[in-house]
Amino acid sequence: MKKAMQEKGLDNILVNYFVYQKIKTDEQVVKSSQVAGEGSGASAMEDLVAILAADILSEEAQKKISVQNLMQGPTEFSQMLIEEDLAAARNVEDGSVQPGTALVQSLNRFQEDVDVVIASKTDVNVIDLAEDIFKLKRKLIQGIEAQKAQGVVYLDQQIIDREVDEVTDSVLIRLITEEYNQGAVSIKRLAQIVLRITTDTAELQRIIPKLKRALLDAGMPMTDYLQFVQELKNELQSDELTRVLEQSAEAIGLEGEDLIQEIVKNPQETAELIYLAAEIRKSGQDDRILSDLLVDYIERAGTELTLEAMKETGDVTGDKVNSIFSQIRTELVDKLSRKDIDVDVLKKMEERLTERMEDSIRHLKSSIMTKPDKKEKEKSKLTPLGSLNRGSTLFVLEKEILRTKRYDTPFSILSFTVVKAVPKEAAGPGSVTPEDIIAVFVGALTDIVRETDLVGMLGAKMVVVILPMTIGDNAKIALERISKLLRSHEMMVNEIPFDINFVAIVTPFDAEQTVDLKTFVKVAQTDLKNQAERVS
Repeated sequence: MKKAMQEKGLDNILVNYFVYQKIKTDEQVVKSSQVAGEGSGASAMEDLVAILAADILSEEAQKKISVQNLMQGPTEFSQMLIEEDLAAARNVEDGSVQPGTALVQSLNRFQEDVDVVIASKTDVNVIDLAEDIFKLKRKLIQGIEAQKAQGVVYLDQQIIDREVDEVTDSVLIRLITEEYNQGAVSIKRLAQIVLRITTDTAELQRIIPKLKRALLDAGMPMTDYLQFVQELKNELQSDELTRVLEQSAEAIGLEGEDLIQEIVKNPQETAELIYLAAEIRKSGQDDRILSDLLVDYIERAGTELTLEAMKETGDVTGDKVNSIFSQIRTELVDKLSRKDIDVDVLKKMEERLTERMEDSIRHLKSSIMTKPDKKEKEKSKLTPLGSLNRGSTLFVLEKEILRTKRYDTPFSILSFTVVKAVPKEAAGPGSVTPEDIIAVFVGALTDIVRETDLVGMLGAKMVVVILPMTIGDNAKIALERISKLLRSHEMMVNEIPFDINFVAIVTPFDAEQTVDLKTFVKVAQTDLKNQAERVS
């Protein structure tokens, strides 16, 4: 063509062109004058249009851009796109084309080929295709970062990200909606497909709003969508917990499976340690809070270890309690001093331990006087399996509130308080305490609620059940079911049958009315108190 132009004495060709682009239902075509000067969004769109119109890809490069080549190897395909992009930028002698320009064009062409392949109902496995496209995205990001580290200056990263996201999101959304419409897979399976493809939590958070719109538009009921999100949450928590446990085990020289087995054997102690770690992280730079937490940990751990040591040595009178406890406390402090803890915090911690030494010894001697079987019985009552203390309950509620604000997912709590407890048989003075009654009530509640719900304490008499992914109306239905089962449950307190009367309320989280944790808890406490006063 160049030779023919030279023969005819032609130096330039003017080409009229059109740019085709998908327009969504919530978008419209406007004149460029209407958006001129409206900020970076308009500028970015103009840049994108200019990039797509430039058409600087070689014919050879265009032939390589296909679904078939991607599925032969996402890594090689991404390298090819980056190399062709850099080559195209170098071929423009005046330097007017930045690296990234040809890449955007390549992604746009690739999107067209993907649409054709999916629409033609070929033998291509769409799940495998989606996985490969997400792999391509990760490899492109890594490749671009590597080029930037070598001094390559790319065009606006937002433009590149937009094209990459357009390709990945459209395939995933189309796959999930088609799988749902066919009705051949369960909601749990849909969640597993999404997680298998995205693999990255941040990626999932970005695409969830688009998935929500697409699935609801496809006819998915809101209840099914909420179940879908809950399945995503459950799968993520399971994977994340396994990963954290594996990493934690490696850090202390254990096998991940060994650590998991220890957690299974001692769930209560594990929960307390996890909560302690969370509180330490949240305390930040507050030395007083951190030192108090460490003092509490050493005293509790030291007490248990001392009692075990005394049992092993046969000391039933407590003659050696001072020396044993002091030695164990010193060992625990020594272990903590080897960790990355501020010297001032450790100093304050040791001062507090010294101040409380006499009280700790007194508590230990009191524990020795308690019969072992009775002590274990009381311990099991005060901490029923599956229940959370106040600190843990607040921690979980705070996470639920953050999740609700971020993903616009609902949750509610049920609040209970015992207003009257009447023994069915004669009970001696002091044989049953209010704490005993609450502990039995919490134990019964824990047995009744679903596995996904959490039972915890927000005060000495306020028991709550946290219902993730549950709107207010559904929470009321759950409350009716739970209350009915509680009233028919046999309440045995210290082997004495009791009639336990209680009141309960539902508090759904409302981002507008209860803006934060403090307000939410205050509303629940006030409503429960008012309900109890009306009944009593």
